[in-house]
Amino acid sequence: MDAIESQRRYELRDVIGLTGLSKQVLHAWERRYGVVQPGRTADGARLYSDAEVHHLQLLKRCIDGGSRIGQLAGRDQRELKQIVLGGITGSEIAVGDILTAVRSFDPALIEQRLSVHFAGLGPARFAEKVVVPLMTEIGRMWEQGQAGIEAEHYVTAIVRTLLGQGLRLTQNFDSRALIVFATPEGELHELGALTAAILAQSFGIRALYLGAQLPADSVIRVANQMGADVICLSSTCLPKAALETCVGEITAGLEASAELWLGGRAFETVRQDLEQSAFFFEDVSDYQDAVLRFCARMRRT
Repeated sequence: MDAIESQRRYELRDVIGLTGLSKQVLHAWERRYGVVQPGRTADGARLYSDAEVHHLQLLKRCIDGGSRIGQLAGRDQRELKQIVLGGITGSEIAVGDILTAVRSFDPALIEQRLSVHFAGLGPARFAEKVVVPLMTEIGRMWEQGQAGIEAEHYVTAIVRTLLGQGLRLTQNFDSRALIVFATPEGELHELGALTAAILAQSFGIRALYLGAQLPADSVIRVANQMGADVICLSSTCLPKAALETCVGEITAGLEASAELWLGGRAFETVRQDLEQSAFFFEDVSDYQDAVLRFCARMRRT
């Protein structure tokens, strides 16, 4: 992964574009607070690592939410993430009408409201603003006994169909950047991978969605054959041993230039062991920040 890490370096102009912070602010934060410590090129120009750019992206979100840099300096990324999440009062798109239909298990109303949101928002915003908060809340309701498993399955079936349509509608065959999406063998829950694929296409990237429960050797074969830049896996329920085996096989079999991205709460169990070989994203905002950084790297090549 040394070759990949060497690619994950950003010049000052890249960082300004990725974070929305000015040159003056970046330099002031470095001098006064030491929030990042960029390296230097042979001629003295700043060179930021991928982790430093991610840190700055989180800082900017905290600042936009009303925090001050003096309060944030010294905090790690996990603490900054909690501040960002604490400033979110709710989804931009209300999903209360869908949740009401879920509680009473009204299939016609569930399908009608989901279809309305999909048509009105378009695939990418529907995936981000409706699917993500909706499925999180339905999962919580099911755990607390406020909704039956049949409601969760019914909503999942409709959302899967809509996201599949959205993926086809937003296909981008002209992009030279390719991300392959799948869930590991044994992982049935595919909405996270579908959502990630649609969001990637909204950034102008070609997304190849291979489906759920794909064996590691199949992922490797397709990724290498297609010359994929990134392989993105999603898992919510697989045990740690299965994930370690899957990631180990894929990491060993991929072309040297390909990156491995992992999302979903199941991968949290192996996160610490994989930080040097894969990128783990906690949520949609982490993922979108990673896609933005990926796009900046693609523009350099």
